[in-house]
Amino acid sequence: MRNCLNQLITEPSVASAMFEYRFGGNGELSGHNLGNLMLKALDHLSIRPLEAINLIRNLLKVDASLIPMSETPVDLMALDDEGHEIYGEVNIDQLKIPPRELMLYPNVPATREAVQAIAEADLILIGPGSFYTSLMPILLVEEIAQALRRTPAPMVYIGNLGRELSPAAASLTLTDKLALMEHYVGRQVIDALVVGPKVDASAVTDRIVIKDILEASDIPYRHDRHLLHLALEKAIQALG
Repeated sequence: MRNCLNQLITEPSVASAMFEYRFGGNGELSGHNLGNLMLKALDHLSIRPLEAINLIRNLLKVDASLIPMSETPVDLMALDDEGHEIYGEVNIDQLKIPPRELMLYPNVPATREAVQAIAEADLILIGPGSFYTSLMPILLVEEIAQALRRTPAPMVYIGNLGRELSPAAASLTLTDKLALMEHYVGRQVIDALVVGPKVDASAVTDRIVIKDILEASDIPYRHDRHLLHLALEKAIQALG
């Protein structure tokens, strides 16, 4: 959650520097991030997670909303190619072969705000992010999947620029990823794709594909906000 909030900061400030501050030295706080400690403290105060996020947003002067898929603690779980149960994002990202199945343990309800936001959206973006451990968990919440099946809003998938650190995710083709996402949603929902110029999208013939230079000048695996905005505009225009 801290990383998501950090990415939404457009103007650095003293508050944002504090939120990202990591303690040094050899004391009890050594290595700990102040933003994580703030979120943990709000949790201990029994503040609703969405309200805690909004408090931090106001502190950081972040205008964009950030809504968690669920406010109930949950683990990501997978069945590997031999049927063994694998728990946790770190362990799943270490799989060499794509898992047979992904699920949440336990099943958790979606936040009503997330379902409502999908219902009222004019455009839905999926990605970028680690495929198995960032993007897929959202689609595993049944109420979220149901909302995505029902929404009339166009949906655009934004591909990663860097190679996936997960060997299993790195082995997937673009069509593999589309098939997996829509398998868990329950029907074909993705209307367009925005990917880098080197991505092989030749097998994608039933969606709009925008291939553009998207890299930030300082970090090649990170999207440049302006270039991504232009590519999304192209996708929206093509969708009519």
